[in-house]
Order: sequence, then structure tokens, then C-alpha cells
Amino acid sequence: MKSNKILWLTALALMILIAGCSKDLGNYDYQEINSFKIAGLKSGSDEADRTYFLSLNDTLVLHPDLSSSIGNFNPAEYEFSWIINDKEVAKTKDLNYLANKEFGLLKATYKVKSKASGLERIHNFFLNISQPFKYGYFVLTQAADKSAHIYCKSAIKANMPLQEIKISSIPDLGTEPIAFAGIQQDNFEKRYYKMMLTSKKAKYPIVMFDSRSFNPILLYNNENYVGDAGTFTFEPEYVRYDEYQPIIYAINKGKMHVLNSGGISLPLMANDAMNYAIGKNGLSSSLTVSSNLNIFFDSKNQRMRAWAVKSGGPYDFQLNYDQVLNSLDLTGHEYLRGQLAVVNNAIGFYFLTRKGNSLFSYRIKFNGLTPSGHELIKELPYTADTPISQVFYDVQSNLWYLASKKTIYRCSALGLDLQAFITLPATAKGDIARFHYAAGNNTLLIGTTDKSITSGKNSSIYVYDTGTVQQTYKEELVLDEIKDVFAGL
Repeated sequence: MKSNKILWLTALALMILIAGCSKDLGNYDYQEINSFKIAGLKSGSDEADRTYFLSLNDTLVLHPDLSSSIGNFNPAEYEFSWIINDKEVAKTKDLNYLANKEFGLLKATYKVKSKASGLERIHNFFLNISQPFKYGYFVLTQAADKSAHIYCKSAIKANMPLQEIKISSIPDLGTEPIAFAGIQQDNFEKRYYKMMLTSKKAKYPIVMFDSRSFNPILLYNNENYVGDAGTFTFEPEYVRYDEYQPIIYAINKGKMHVLNSGGISLPLMANDAMNYAIGKNGLSSSLTVSSNLNIFFDSKNQRMRAWAVKSGGPYDFQLNYDQVLNSLDLTGHEYLRGQLAVVNNAIGFYFLTRKGNSLFSYRIKFNGLTPSGHELIKELPYTADTPISQVFYDVQSNLWYLASKKTIYRCSALGLDLQAFITLPATAKGDIARFHYAAGNNTLLIGTTDKSITSGKNSSIYVYDTGTVQQTYKEELVLDEIKDVFAGL
């Protein structure tokens, strides 16, 4: 009886299983879901591969390539959304975007959604929107009231004339402008510059800012002094910007200070028994050893000085080489410029001076990194009333460049055989006030000031291609007195 019951239950279970597996004869309509994809936009695993680069006020036009798995893609069956920096800017298939509201690196998203199925596809990318003055020809001027102003001829927008530019959040750049320069930076966003402005009297006498946005990076005034700020007045008289890193060497009341990472150091070489003072151009340009070796012209004592780090940290100059340089008599000399350089595989410090009707070229000799002697390379007759507005040393070619009136001359570090490099036309307005030679770009930016014009705009700029020695751009009598120029290309 028990076995029959088990048999009956087994049969019942089998019948249920067969019934559950019976063919579904219902009348159903199966349809394939229409899928789609987005192409034709920048893509890739790296952020740089997905980035569109454009300038402020440029228009970005994008035409995505959309395709469906069934038939042709019909835009009427989809919803679209373009989102830039968390703001929806368009609801169309294609994008026509005027980049006039924000700049910098902006996140962007393109969304496509099927009205029928609700299926959505998303593509993420970036916009890198830069100022049109990210690269250009920069000019620092001083107006009649001594106020500082920065102008730029954009190298991005070729048809854009010189325009005054402003540093974000700093409407007043102060008075008595001194210097302007930039240090090239490189990253996936392409090169840009850390720009540095110095004015003697300002809320922030030294400002470092980003050429992509003109936002300040570092601001220096009394409050940045690491000593007693109450007894310190920061009114820099002369500066040298480090050629390789965002460090600034400033002369304040004749003493040298290092500006680094937002701090202004105590005066260097405070234990100098001769109580040194550094004047205009006296702070020399070195290579990469500035933190360990400092060579300068002491205008108070009319002599060259060399100091080195003995055992302390960077810039802790305790060791001087006066005994090596004592016999070099520079009384009455005007110091023009100095540069630590490697010439013929030997380190030397080369400098130029003038006195009376002569130019002088000198070299401080080295044993390793230690000054070991000095020599006069050459004396050149040079009329005392012939102006020299600027001297520059190119460490790549080991050539001196000197500006006088309408001509820039050059000569070897090992001599003073001046040869004309670029001469402005006789019709050019005024004489050369400042120049910047961007040798890597074969570009020479020249600023002139016509001092015979006592009211109104008296300064001009000229740009030369040094490869062809041809003038490529000029704007005449559109600026106030030029104090510095910089070609940031």
C-alpha cells in the first residue's frame, strides 16, 4: 500500500513537470531593442586625449557621429543634453558653444537618451579654455602718474592688437614698476607661464600669476617677511627672477632677500664686515647654483663680491672670496651685467662694465666651483655719452647682447667685437628701452620710448624673426614709458 502511494505521488509530480514545460501558444510580439552609440568626439583613457583646447571667446563646434543598431539614426526619436561645468548649455544633437563665460579646465558631458526605450548613452570630455593672452608679447609700462600697467599682444589671436590686461583680484598694480618676466611651464594642457611682476610701491610689490587665467599664485608684501614685519618695509629696488624655478631674488635697501614659496627671507650675508649694498643690475645671473654661490657687484664698496655656502643650508652664505677679488679695482665703473657660464668646458663668471670712454669685459676664473682669480678679457673704446639701455647674456650661445639707441649688438663672451644684430629702421619711434630675445622661438621683442615726446603715448613695440631678420609686427606710439618686455611664446 505504501509503495503504491509513493508511485502515485511520483506520477503526479511528473504530470505537473510535463505541464509546466508545455509549449506557450500565447500570441506575443517579440521586438529587438534599438541600441545606439556615440562616436566622433575626443576619447581615450587619458584626460589629455579627451580635452579640447580653445581660447576665451572662441566657438567650439562639435558634430557627434550617432548610429543605431536598427536602421538609420533619427534625431527626432532622442533627447540630447550638453553639460559644461555642471550647467546645461544645449539640448541639440550638435554643439555650438561660445566660450565666453569661464576659463580653465572644465568638465563636459554629452548625453543622448532614447524616447522610446529610455536607454541613455553618456560621453565625458574636457574643455581647456585659456585667455587669448596665455601666450604673447607682454609689455610693462609706467604712466605719467607712475602707475604700473601690463599690456599684451596675443600670440594666439593674431588679429588682436595690444590690450591692457588685468590680474584677477588685483586692480591696482602699484607705482614705479621695475620688472616683468615669466618661467615656462609644461603639462598636458600645453605650455604656459608663471608670470612675475615687480613694482616698487604697491599693496603687493611682487606678484606671481598664471598666464592661463591671470589668477595670482603668490603675493609678496611686508606680511611675508620671516623676520619682524613691523620693522620691515618691502620696496624692492631691483629683482632677478630665477631662470629655472619660481624663486625671486630681490634687493631691498641694498640688501639681498630670497623670495620662495610665499616667504621673504632675512637679509643674506648679514655678517658682512663691509656692509655691502647692491644697486641696479648688481645682482648677477647664475646658472643653477644660486642657492650655493652668490656673485654680485657691491656698489657701496665698488668691487665684485663672491659668497658661498660653507656648511649650512641653501642661501646660508658664510664664506666670502674677498681675498681672491681684492686686487680687481672697479672704482668708478658702471656695472652692466654678469653671468656665470660654461665656456669651452670651463666655468667662469663673465661681466661687463663701463668707465669713461671704454667698455670692459672681465672674467672671474674658477677652480671647480671655487673662485680662483680674475682677468681683463678686453677693453673697447666706447664714447661715454653713447647710451646702453640693456645688456643680456645668452647662456646657450655664450654671446653678449647690448642695446644702444636703435641697434642691438652682440659679441662673444671671450671678446668685445661688437657686431650689429638687429637695427631698427631710422623711422622707428624713439630708442630701444628694453628687449627680450626668445632664442628658442627665433623671436626678438623690442620696446622703444621716444623721450622727446613729453605728453601722450611715447612708446612702441617691434617684433622680429631673428631667423630671417625681418620685422613681423609693430605698433607705434600706443604705450606709456616702457619699463620691461617679455616674449612668452
